Amino acid sequence: MISVIVATYNGAATLPLMLESLCQLQLPLCGCEFIFVDNASSDNSADLILDYAEKLPIVFLEEKRQGKNFAVSCGVAVAKGDLIVFSDDDIIPNSDWLIRYEQAAQEQPLVSVFAGQVRHYWVSEPKCWLEQLGLDGAAFAGTPANRPPGPIKAVEIKGPNFMVRQSLIDEFEFNTSIGPNGSSAYVAGSETEYLLRIEQAGYGMQYIPCAVVRHIVKPDQMTLSSILKRYYRIGRGMEATGVAAFSGNFRTFFGYPRFISTKTARQLTTSLYFALTGNRYRSVRVLMQIAVQLGRAIQWKSSRQSGVA
Repeated sequence: MISVIVATYNGAATLPLMLESLCQLQLPLCGCEFIFVDNASSDNSADLILDYAEKLPIVFLEEKRQGKNFAVSCGVAVAKGDLIVFSDDDIIPNSDWLIRYEQAAQEQPLVSVFAGQVRHYWVSEPKCWLEQLGLDGAAFAGTPANRPPGPIKAVEIKGPNFMVRQSLIDEFEFNTSIGPNGSSAYVAGSETEYLLRIEQAGYGMQYIPCAVVRHIVKPDQMTLSSILKRYYRIGRGMEATGVAAFSGNFRTFFGYPRFISTKTARQLTTSLYFALTGNRYRSVRVLMQIAVQLGRAIQWKSSRQSGVA
């Protein structure tokens, strides 16, 4: 059986599209269940999910402790499948999504983690630079559109679409101190932190581009401000998980790495140049680098103050 685990927090804006798309799925021969965990939503997410209980094999749970990984852990605890797919409440899968995962698991018995492709479902028409970011796998949890199948690293796997074998569930737990928690200042990277531990233990990971979901992108997420905030959180997550951590001896300025200010000034100049020459895409890419850098610096200082590093 395949167990699909979805944590939802105030997902009413996207759940109708997702739930309806699940009704169009080709169900795998091994069977499946959809475990939805309502993580203390204040909207009607629960009602929307329960409305589909007669159409889909839904297991509905509630987790009052705020935090995505609390909810995911709640779902994992009751999952019956020997294959566990992790996804989000804002995706639209291709009709053969689970079939493709089932086939991959059968054909590659020595692989423990399978990562699917993430494209985008734009609720409103994206600007050219934004659409290009999506194709490059540089925005909204997307994967590079031209990435071939084959081995993949933990840091390249996207949270809305990956699968692990049940045998890993007892060995690796989700870290509840990282990831979405209802606030706008959370440290991103909950799935990456989890997958990094699996990777470091030597388990194989494969990219399966034929297992496709589309990530629903709402208009309020399609602004430059929203993108930069996302990459700031990613930067904090990179530092917290050690994916890219500051190291060595260097001077500080108000508790932050001193070289950050000089580097940021140069990058801002570069971004402005691209903007003035009409290359909005390159300009935004540089701003995203700055956002990641600042997020790393904030997390680095926070870790030093708390004695973590």
